[in-house]
Amino acid sequence: MICKCGNIIPKKREEIGYKLCVQCSTENKWTGNLMVFHKTGNSYEIIKDPEVAEKMASMSSRNGFGSNRKSVAKKGNDTKKIIPPPENFTIDPTIINRKPPDPSKWEDESWTLAILDKFNESPEGAKKLLEEVFSDGKISPIARKRLLVIITK
Repeated sequence: MICKCGNIIPKKREEIGYKLCVQCSTENKWTGNLMVFHKTGNSYEIIKDPEVAEKMASMSSRNGFGSNRKSVAKKGNDTKKIIPPPENFTIDPTIINRKPPDPSKWEDESWTLAILDKFNESPEGAKKLLEEVFSDGKISPIARKRLLVIITK
């Protein structure tokens, strides 16, 4: 079947009952709105009304995510504008030059036992040892946090 404009109408479109091609169609474009309920419980909501589709897109909560959500503001559908830092913003050079901890050097189990033994003798000595071991990168931040909970109670 051929449309009034001369384009060929696909067979599937013809079987559904359309007598015009997609370009000549007066039917509004359908849109889908992703509805996220949980990690695996997602579905699409089909929207035929263009005004409703536009409102749904403007209310979308996915205008960025994580840390990107705070720094990116959406303008329309395409353009992203990066928000500049405040005028008095400075970067601390110690943060830039700081090396990340090396997990291969963490000895959580042995140091946890040593710190708990020290705690039985002197709680203040255990705190001092814990901070010393942590600053040397011999114990993980998680182990430090757990030990602080035990030592400070």
